[in-house]
Amino acid sequence: MRKIDRLFPGGAALFQRVYTRLGCEGRPPRFHVEFYPYTNLVLTIRRREEVVYVRFSDLMRQCSLPVMEGAAALLLSRIYRRKPPKSLVQPYLDYTRSQRTRQRIQRMRRTRVRPAALVSAPPPLRSFNAI
Repeated sequence: MRKIDRLFPGGAALFQRVYTRLGCEGRPPRFHVEFYPYTNLVLTIRRREEVVYVRFSDLMRQCSLPVMEGAAALLLSRIYRRKPPKSLVQPYLDYTRSQRTRQRIQRMRRTRVRPAALVSAPPPLRSFNAI
């Protein structure tokens, strides 16, 4: 996946909407939102000065807007120490717990993760006898 393909169009606007819905004070920061090829359904967020960097797993590319808003609410509530409304977060939780999503994760892992048999094992530890 190239860097250009990773950007989430409309992601900054989505996060600004959720920022105000959570009741965070002050001017919203600048958001840089992208999809990233994780091996699981991972969400990351970090704040550097006036910019907040957000990465969604690329499995979420096909999610509906309420699911993305729920994920954004969870991430922003973590940074700004707010309790997100359950009604906002519930679509994301339903999405992550669904059997269909679990199956998509398993299919994706088969292509991205190397099998354990192919990964070289670390050398065995030496044991030294005390003299």
